[in-house]
Amino acid sequence: MNKLFVYLLTPYDPACSSITRNSILTLLVLSMACIAIAPLLMPQSYSWLANTISESGAQGIKHAWLARTGFLCFGLAVVWLAFSLRGIWAQGAVLFHLCFGINMLAVAAFSIQPWEGISTSPVSFDPIEDFLHNLTSTIMGFGFALGVVIVLLQRNRQQLADKLFDAFAIGAATFIPIAMLVWTDIDGLVQRLMFFISYLWYAKEVLRISIVSGMKRSPTGGIMS
Repeated sequence: MNKLFVYLLTPYDPACSSITRNSILTLLVLSMACIAIAPLLMPQSYSWLANTISESGAQGIKHAWLARTGFLCFGLAVVWLAFSLRGIWAQGAVLFHLCFGINMLAVAAFSIQPWEGISTSPVSFDPIEDFLHNLTSTIMGFGFALGVVIVLLQRNRQQLADKLFDAFAIGAATFIPIAMLVWTDIDGLVQRLMFFISYLWYAKEVLRISIVSGMKRSPTGGIMS
């Protein structure tokens, strides 16, 4: 068991990828834009307060491609980032964030059934695809939370602000799904808050790509001057 923890908390040997941070940041921005604009193209029965982001990409919905594109860009950005920071993030963090990114891509591929607000005009949907969307989105949430936990454990004493934001992100990933079950009338707002927090967390980590060159890593993966 001890060997397993050592493995999960140890960075990969290769140095950080030379892929520019601007490319990954662009994908994140495109994802945010797609998800922000998608509700504007939804039927009148859609509410960004009550309806989730997934519902703006639901099966049989016109313009659902926009939200799905947002998921796609987000997934690609995180997968790219995980490979780029494999020399800084512990192996466990890389694996869990890859899990997040890959499942985000699956969320883009599999869409949920339409929301109840359009039930007066029945839209056929695939229940298996709906199930796969919900399954992969759940796995995605665990991937994010566990990935951030391992990165938090890697931080050194000088990274207090980063640690605090990590803890905040972990708390949000834990309690927001519960809040969505309790406050069903504002599901959309609460989920969008979670996405916003995850966008900020990943964007902050993207900045680490450019500061790795010429700096030494501590044994736990933190950056040393």
